[in-house]
Amino acid sequence: MCQATLVGRRGLAPLLAALLGALALPVFAQADDPLTMSVGAGVQLSGWQGENEGSSETDFDAGGGLLRLNVSLQKGRFYGGLSLTGGRFDFEEGSPDRVGPESSAPPDREATVERGEFDLLLGYWFWERVSLFLDVKSVSNEWQGESYSLRYSGLGAGVSGFVPLAEPWTLFGSFGVVPLTIRALGEDIGDGRGSALEVGVLYRLGQRTSLSFSLKNQHQEYDFDSGADQTHDLGGLAFGITHRLE
Repeated sequence: MCQATLVGRRGLAPLLAALLGALALPVFAQADDPLTMSVGAGVQLSGWQGENEGSSETDFDAGGGLLRLNVSLQKGRFYGGLSLTGGRFDFEEGSPDRVGPESSAPPDREATVERGEFDLLLGYWFWERVSLFLDVKSVSNEWQGESYSLRYSGLGAGVSGFVPLAEPWTLFGSFGVVPLTIRALGEDIGDGRGSALEVGVLYRLGQRTSLSFSLKNQHQEYDFDSGADQTHDLGGLAFGITHRLE
């Protein structure tokens, strides 16, 4: 899928603002600070469950996996990053309702949903081990075999940090929140809120390469204009590798 389509009209302004901020890293940082780039990839074994409220009043549950690719820049205390994530989930005993501008379609007993995520971050290490960041987030859920997709996006904020352990291990974590604008069938159909939590450990293989092992969870609450509501929880065990370019 084309990741550019994940950003709706309301998400374009914060996307451009964050992108310009990332490009301005060399300007705001000290001139003698080195600019470093890192690339990474990872997989996440995930479960996706939730509830349809105010419509079919059913639960849903699915298992699947996510693949993540990311690139990041850092200059001094400033950093920016782009992350693309995608995967497929098979709902075998109930699925999320397909909600439109005015009504909801009955949930499929079985459904396959392809999920794509786009994150653009801009952050600053205000303290030696703690940073604050802004996150332009956009997600697309595509129902396979159905002419229905749901997209949501928003500009969020969060905090991240790390604690060195015995070499070569490091404990890390992050938490963020984001207000959401929800679109389906070409229209804004509601809003919501989301949060994301990650806690894990980093293992350094050398000066430039590291492995990560973490637990991740995303929680979203959707408030649709039709009167329906949904809650979603997606999370699991994630593995990744990152390499710093020089």
